Amino acid sequence: MQKINVGIIGGGRIADLHYLGYQNNPDARVYAICDVNKEVANSRKTEWQAIKAYTNCQDLLDDKEIDAVEILTPHNQNLHETIVIAAAKAKKHIAVQKPMTTSLASADRMLASVNKENLVYKVTENYVFYPPIVKARELIKAGAIGEPSNLRIKFVSGSSGGWTVASSSWAWRMEEILTGRGTATFDHGHHLWSTAWFLLGAVEKVTGWIDFSQDVLDCPAMIIWKYKTSKYGACDFAHSTFIAVQETFILAQH
Repeated sequence: MQKINVGIIGGGRIADLHYLGYQNNPDARVYAICDVNKEVANSRKTEWQAIKAYTNCQDLLDDKEIDAVEILTPHNQNLHETIVIAAAKAKKHIAVQKPMTTSLASADRMLASVNKENLVYKVTENYVFYPPIVKARELIKAGAIGEPSNLRIKFVSGSSGGWTVASSSWAWRMEEILTGRGTATFDHGHHLWSTAWFLLGAVEKVTGWIDFSQDVLDCPAMIIWKYKTSKYGACDFAHSTFIAVQETFILAQH
């Protein structure tokens, strides 16, 4: 069977993790890379043994050899929406990095463009494939713990090591922070909201309080929601630079 040719749009730090999924993959390969920085594009092309490198997104989308794209760009300035709609018009199947976008209206436009062309579309979210969470869902559905009445999630962050990101890769996030979308509740929160949905189903109502600390983090925060069933959920976020999270980050296929 012929391999699926994938074009990766955005060669930043997160691309290191996504590329691992294509190493020795029998079904797909990285055919092309696009980054506005020509040096980055060419470097990734060499590193990944890709066929082509682009600095213009539309040029990659116009490439008839490409079957699908992974969008790994920043999500500010409606960048995800712009590229997803362009990719849909080019009839490319799409995977887009979380968060999908920055507003519900933008998400609706993206989905409409994908559905119009009947394409495969995925927002990259790995927590719902994490074996302990998958097992928890199986136990809940099997009734092993009875009927859950609520779900509580606590997120605590601090200083940590293992996963290093250059300061230049964080610069674009300041714009998001200034508009109230920070790296804790909004960005990392995507993992937690996905987990909450995965375990107990669709949500009907949401309310919350979000503050900012250190001028960069959208926390402390408390978010409360009601499921469409008679269940409730809550998540609180906290951060302290005095908390050292002992961890070893391992780059591996999963």
